[in-house]
Amino acid sequence: MSQQNSGEQVWMFPAAMGGILAAVALRNKNAISLMLAKDGAGTATRHAAKMHNVAKPVGRVHTNVSAPIGYNISNQLGPYKSVIKNPIQAGKSIVKDEPIWMNPAIQKEYLRDWRKRVNKERKALGRGPINMSDEEIIKRMNERQPIHRPSFWLDTQESLKGFDSTYRKNKAGYSFNRSDPTGKAKYDEVVNIVKRRDATNTKQGYHSVMGGFKDDLYIDGKRMYEDVWDVALNPNEVKTRKDMWKQLWHNVKTGKPNMNDNKFNQHLPNLTVKERIDESKDLLIQLARLESRNLYSKITDPVTLRGVINEKDLL
Repeated sequence: MSQQNSGEQVWMFPAAMGGILAAVALRNKNAISLMLAKDGAGTATRHAAKMHNVAKPVGRVHTNVSAPIGYNISNQLGPYKSVIKNPIQAGKSIVKDEPIWMNPAIQKEYLRDWRKRVNKERKALGRGPINMSDEEIIKRMNERQPIHRPSFWLDTQESLKGFDSTYRKNKAGYSFNRSDPTGKAKYDEVVNIVKRRDATNTKQGYHSVMGGFKDDLYIDGKRMYEDVWDVALNPNEVKTRKDMWKQLWHNVKTGKPNMNDNKFNQHLPNLTVKERIDESKDLLIQLARLESRNLYSKITDPVTLRGVINEKDLL
């Protein structure tokens, strides 16, 4: 491990993951597409299994080192710093299939760095610091694993199996299990948010598991809550990703702000190549995360949380 400042290294982890995924995921996805086109649906199951083989090891790394709360790049920088500074502990978590935030040797540092990054972003949005204890944050992370892991065709980590009962499998994917105390609490949380939305005619309200979610879906006359757990880039992010690559190339090539779009770097003078790269590190970090998400989306199977909202509960 070099003695480079960890802040300078932080983008390397997601970027390296993205590079590995690019080589593996794209190759396998293209191969499967060609095989299906050539051999037809009869071989689809055999070749789809290859995607499982790609997704599982990638998912084992991702679900044990990336906090399942706040998938944007800013929120993940803290945890990545902790991983980079503690590669042995990170390796142990992956080998043991145990989330790194459950590792006593690194837990406090991991949560401190995560909290610091989240609070920095909240401050920029004019919001106060996150009001949760470390225990509450850990519980929330653990509650999400039973629906985070299946997208990589993985079961919940052995130490977190107790959280499986929070959810019930259904045709759509999963719903909150109201027969389980935690599942019932999560359903009640949905009801309270929907009540506030209906009263104010807004879509505001953040659920502790789903974050933002839909509540205007009706199936067989029944109102449903729904949230799709995927990492695919939305249309705005696709455009942002494209603009960032253009901006990054412009920065490195000319050392001047893009005359047509000053959005990402508004203060670049004529710089040396090294200074241009240093100035562009924020872009590199954000691009690494976007590219990682883009590649994850090619090898994962999105999980849907959908369940009935009983009308009588809204009264």
